[in-house]
Amino acid sequence: MKRHLVRARGALGALWLVAAGCDPGNSRLLSLHMADDQRSAARQRWNTVRGDVKTHLAEEHLRAGRIKDAEQVLDEALQLSPTDAKVYLLAARLRLGQGRLADAREAIDMAASLDTRDPEILYLAGLIAQRYGDLAGAHDHFARAVTLGPRVAKYLSAQAEVLVALDRPVDAQELLAPRLVDFDQDVGLRILAARICRILGLRRPVVDYCRDAVDIGGREPSLLAELGAALAWAGRPREAIDVLSPLVEAASADGAPAESSEVEAPGVATEPSVYHDLARALLDTNQPARALRVLQTMLRTDGASDISWHLFARASAEAGDVDRATEALSELKSRGALTIETQLLAACVASQRGDWKQAEVHIEDVLRRDAKCADAYCLLARVAEAQGDHARAWATCQKALSIDPNSEVAGLQYDLLSGGTGAFDDALEVRLNGGTEWSIDVTATAPGGTP
Repeated sequence: MKRHLVRARGALGALWLVAAGCDPGNSRLLSLHMADDQRSAARQRWNTVRGDVKTHLAEEHLRAGRIKDAEQVLDEALQLSPTDAKVYLLAARLRLGQGRLADAREAIDMAASLDTRDPEILYLAGLIAQRYGDLAGAHDHFARAVTLGPRVAKYLSAQAEVLVALDRPVDAQELLAPRLVDFDQDVGLRILAARICRILGLRRPVVDYCRDAVDIGGREPSLLAELGAALAWAGRPREAIDVLSPLVEAASADGAPAESSEVEAPGVATEPSVYHDLARALLDTNQPARALRVLQTMLRTDGASDISWHLFARASAEAGDVDRATEALSELKSRGALTIETQLLAACVASQRGDWKQAEVHIEDVLRRDAKCADAYCLLARVAEAQGDHARAWATCQKALSIDPNSEVAGLQYDLLSGGTGAFDDALEVRLNGGTEWSIDVTATAPGGTP
C-alpha cells in the first residue's frame, strides 16, 4: 500500500514539474497539444450551439408544414450534432409524418440509445410501434413515458387508448380514473374516460365525465354534442333533447326556439351525428313529427347518408306515413344499404300496409343472415296472427322467448296470445330500430295443445 502511495506522489510531482516548465524538452509539445484540445472543445461547443439553432429551426419548419425546408435544416443539424438525441427525435417525427416507418424507427432507436430518460422519445417510440401493429410494445413504451413524465396528459391518454386496443378496457379505466384529479382542467382525458366507460356499459360515469368536460370546456358545441350523445345512449332521451335541440336549432335558419333547454344555443352544429342523436331521442320519446323535421334538415345538409335515410324511414313509419317510409326504404335498397335493422323496419312498414307476404320476405331475409333474432320472431308472430294463423304465431313467440327471455315485445305478445291484455303492436313500435334477428322454427305447442 505504501509503495503504491509513494509512486502516486512521485507521478504527481513529475506532472507538476512538467506543468511548471521544468522540462524544456516537452513544454512546447504539451502547450501545442493543450491548445489543440482547447480549439477542438471550442469548435465542438460552437457546433453544439449551431446544432441547437438548426434543430429549433427544423422544428418550426415541420410545425408549419414546410417539409422540404425541415429536411434540409435537419440534415445540417445532424452533421453539427451527431450525438444529440433531440435531433434524432425530430428526425423520427418527420419520417413518421411522411409515412416512412422504417426510417422513423431507425431514428427513434438512435435517439433512445443516446438518451434513456426522455419520455418524449419513449412516447414517439410507442406511436411508431402502434403503426407497426405492435400494440404490446407500444404499451410498454407509453407506460415508461408515463413513469418518466407523470404530468403529461398525452402520455397517459396514449397508454389508456392502447389498452383499449388490446381489448383491456377495464385496465384502461382503472389506469385513467384515479389520475383525472391530477389533470383537473383536461377535457380530452374526460372524454376518453367517458368513451371507455361506454364500452364497459357504465351509463352514469359516461354522463358524469361528459358533464365535467362541458363544464371545463366552457360549453363548447362539440362537447355538448358529446354530452347529448351520452345522454341518449344512457337511456335519458329527454335530457338529450334539452342538450341537442339548441345545437340543431342554431344550425337551422328556420329553427324555432327550444321548448326546454339546459343550455343556450352555443353555435352551429355541423356534425351529422348531432342530428341523428337528436332524432333518435325524439323517437324514443314518441315525437316522430319533430324527428322528421330534424331529419328533413339533415337530408338537405349531410348528403343524405344511409343513417339519415334509415332514421327518416323509421320516423315516417312511426308517424303513420307509410308512403314516405316506403320511399325512404326504396332509396336505401337502391344504395345496397339494407342492413338487418333496415330489413326489420321494412317488414314493419309492409305490415302497416297489410302486405303480409312482403313482410315475410323481409323477415326471411333477416333470418338467413342471423338465425337468432328475437325481434324478427316477434314480428313474424305478428304477421302470422294478423293472417289468423294462431298456432304459428304462438310457436314463433315461444321461439323469440327462448332466444331472449327478457324481450319486452315477446313478453307482451305472449300475454296477448295467451288471452291476456297485452299491447303487442305498441311494444313493437318501440323496437322498430331493433337489431336482433330471427329463424323460422315452429315446433312449439300453442295453449290447449294446438300443434
